[in-house]
Amino acid sequence: MSAPSQAKKVDLQGFQFSTGKGTPEATRVLPSDLFVALGPNFVTSTASMTSPAVNDNQIAQSFAVSTGTLFHANFTLGGVTWDPSRERLIIVGKNTTSGQPSIYYTDRKGVIIGSGIATTLATSITLSSVAVKTSGTDILALDSAGTKVYSFALTGTSPLTPTTLDISSYVGGTIKATGIAYDAGTPNDFYMVAQDASSNFTITQRNASTGAIVGTAWTLPAAFDASHPPGGLAIEPVNGDFIVTRNYVNGSGATSAIDVYAIPRGVGAAAPISINISTFANVATGTNGKWSVAYEPITNHIFLADDTSGFNYIYEIIPSQLISPQS
Repeated sequence: MSAPSQAKKVDLQGFQFSTGKGTPEATRVLPSDLFVALGPNFVTSTASMTSPAVNDNQIAQSFAVSTGTLFHANFTLGGVTWDPSRERLIIVGKNTTSGQPSIYYTDRKGVIIGSGIATTLATSITLSSVAVKTSGTDILALDSAGTKVYSFALTGTSPLTPTTLDISSYVGGTIKATGIAYDAGTPNDFYMVAQDASSNFTITQRNASTGAIVGTAWTLPAAFDASHPPGGLAIEPVNGDFIVTRNYVNGSGATSAIDVYAIPRGVGAAAPISINISTFANVATGTNGKWSVAYEPITNHIFLADDTSGFNYIYEIIPSQLISPQS
């Protein structure tokens, strides 16, 4: 067998192989006739040429957060974000046994790093969205009412006491803030998605100290309305584009899907990414739960968190298109 030509030599970082056999998993497609050394074995891919790391929507990983085996018993999922500085997920939610809002670190497979972190927030509060600040040592979290933003210093001693920002005067619509995000390019601000006083769904940039709007709002596409509201919010770190879930399950059975929108920060049309969820634990139709979202740009993977009662799953998704120039 001859060595591969220079044109067929590729960077295999991020490619996965199934256990034992060495063949490419369905979640990755290799270039055709690629020769790969895998320990003492040799593998040749005969797959047709495709764009690296792009495939049909498939679940790469999934894990439950309500089994009580790793997380606190009866933990209710709130939101999820990707922490790039430590390559981990940060998850917020509530321990329904104690009623205490809490924070977890996990790897992308759901294995807990360290132990859960308690907070001093009242048991009446539920955390529903989370964003990592630049340093990776501080997070912002949104309450489920969509009217308070909490800032936690993760280097503090558990239970953590946050600083609180009241944003109730800035969310004039019936549907308050549903998602929060942070962009390292604007370190003094955060971003939130909510309904405004004119019933439009918008993303706004907000001063982290006062909550006041910075610049002008980005209006979401017409596909978002009171019956199909936004859910989670994330930001692609290079161009600053927004990633927003539409909090509605389309179709049923094998055709059930969630739409995730990539919305350009500058000029450009929003591009919906339809993710088939027929193999998810939760395939109920209509508006159910709040689908929180996180984005990991190196592998171009999306994390979807389903907080629907009785499910509480996080899914790692391979979208059907590249979102970040880093991928």
